[in-house]
Amino acid sequence: MRPSPCRRRATDTDSRDSCRGQATIEFALVVPVLALLLVGVVEVARVAGLQVATVDAARTGARAAAVDPRPGVAREAIGGGPGGSPWSVTTEVVAGPPRLVTVRVTRMVHLLPGPGWTDVRLEASSTMAVESDRSG
Repeated sequence: MRPSPCRRRATDTDSRDSCRGQATIEFALVVPVLALLLVGVVEVARVAGLQVATVDAARTGARAAAVDPRPGVAREAIGGGPGGSPWSVTTEVVAGPPRLVTVRVTRMVHLLPGPGWTDVRLEASSTMAVESDRSG
């Protein structure tokens, strides 16, 4: 069995050139995998940040609806959301002591550019007691 050319003496110039070629090929095989891994980590971090923003939007909307139960107050308090993608907001008031208001916020997030199967649906809800009975 013949030894690998990279294990020859360092004075042999042919073996140095072949070792450089081997390292280049190994680098070319590993870089795409590392790049894909890096993109995946960045996308997971982005989705986690948008989930936190969705939870915060639900809490903000519930607080606004608890203080002022007029229709549409929760949607106005939340606004358009980060990234220019609008939220889908639903508000539900439960009668009875205590009166409760629940705000549900939904947002579709597009991951990598590509087909629709890369979309993720983020949802959050928040419930608070209605603080006053004024209606406008």
